[in-house]
Amino acid sequence: MTTNAHTPKRLLVGLALPHHAADPDASFSKHDHQLIEQVIWYASHAGAELTFAHVLTNDSQEVRDALRECCTNALGQAVQMATNKGITAHTAVLEGISWRQLILAALNNNHDMIAVSPNTQGPRSLMDRLFHGSTARRLLRNCPVPVWIATPATRLPLQKILVPVDFSDVSADTVALATALADSTGAQPIALHCPQYPGDVVARRSVDAHEAMVAYHAEVHQRIDASFDKLLGDQRQRWKTFINDDDIYQALPRLVSAQNIDLVVMGSVARTGLAGFIMGNTAEKILNNLEAAAWVIKPKGWQSPIQ
Repeated sequence: MTTNAHTPKRLLVGLALPHHAADPDASFSKHDHQLIEQVIWYASHAGAELTFAHVLTNDSQEVRDALRECCTNALGQAVQMATNKGITAHTAVLEGISWRQLILAALNNNHDMIAVSPNTQGPRSLMDRLFHGSTARRLLRNCPVPVWIATPATRLPLQKILVPVDFSDVSADTVALATALADSTGAQPIALHCPQYPGDVVARRSVDAHEAMVAYHAEVHQRIDASFDKLLGDQRQRWKTFINDDDIYQALPRLVSAQNIDLVVMGSVARTGLAGFIMGNTAEKILNNLEAAAWVIKPKGWQSPIQ
């Protein structure tokens, strides 16, 4: 595998801030504080700079003007936490619809990742946290740069990174990104593929159907091993690989739990018929019950509807 991939270096970090942010003594919510801690840890290992942002929404212009200074001061606390670790950090107070303004800010300021933490209490699954909050959901569907969905349970330092692959161009991108992240953090990269067996129909008609299916499945697994060799290239020895005959949206959460995965790096295509993981179908099923954090990327050349 030869690649010029690198880890994101200019992160835009969306913070919800407490509803009482106008109180100068207000502290960050638990979710915000955990997100800040995680992106600072990442930046210290990847040599990244951070911009902590909050979007003022749903209030009159007069109220937003009054809150702007208070929000800037609150974001300044996050900046101070970062600078204490030797990390370059900035603040941005935006106005409008949260997900749209975060995307526009990323595009206009050359950010190469947006990090958010779904700020929803209640069910523990990543799907529940994501899709109770429209900001994260719409970022996943509309954002051209990678989106980091943080989780409170993420271990630091990162120890294991999982990449579901289908050997498409998107898989090459996610593997390259995970490899670069593993280089920066020392984490173990792991790849998962869930094969399909269209030849089962023919094998079942054989005189010895069981033997025919076993032989056919073994042949498929050999081809998958060869595909792993091609995908991972000279990095194959450092990667752990798994082949699981279950559907990907069942196998991946199980592997996350069994292997204590900290981060899943996956591709998505936003509600189209293109090959790969289809946001709204397979990808949403994958995210269901997923306890790990996720980095979600779009294919090269994907155009956001937000410009």
